[in-house]
Amino acid sequence: MRKRALSFLVAIIICLITLIPFRESILEQAAETWIIRDQTQSADIIILPGGQIATRPPAAAQLFLEGHASRIFLLRESANPLLHADTPGLERAEFVADYLKRAGVPRDKLILSKARPDSTWEEASQFASWRRQQPEGQRPMSALLVTDTFHSRRARWCFQKQIPEMEFLVISVPHRFYGSHNWWKTPQGVQDFRSEVGKWIAYRFGYRG
Repeated sequence: MRKRALSFLVAIIICLITLIPFRESILEQAAETWIIRDQTQSADIIILPGGQIATRPPAAAQLFLEGHASRIFLLRESANPLLHADTPGLERAEFVADYLKRAGVPRDKLILSKARPDSTWEEASQFASWRRQQPEGQRPMSALLVTDTFHSRRARWCFQKQIPEMEFLVISVPHRFYGSHNWWKTPQGVQDFRSEVGKWIAYRFGYRG
């Protein structure tokens, strides 16, 4: 209920902004301020959350092949069958793992999460659990977190909150259908921006579902 109320509030704010003169520059600047884009550099591991399988996996593969990290941690997605409808016969994570292998990532360099988290917070928890199981001295201390632009802020917050001793560099992958310059012109862009701002606020106040 709290998350819905926050999303509704964000929707009202966005609607009000669209009535302001020069609104396009305001909306573009709002998106640019929201998005986290860290400079790409070497790290111990690449983290690939679930979702956006047309854009995130290619970016992760490119980072690996360019030598920015030596392993990829791939998170499974929720067991909800609707999420796997676009990969018939395979769950999404297995589909992505196959793609990464064909792109040049050796299978022994790919780590697949055991559970199927239902949220970004649970994804961070899964990675934190795996990391704790690694021997001392072999636990990654830095990661390239590959996600899409609007999800970037909430994703980093979740991972950094649960593993404060690690450095997380966010690699923001552009969405296929909109960018910071036109997100308000597409229903998907408005929905995603409203949802991410609402969820980020809810997470900060303790709701992490």
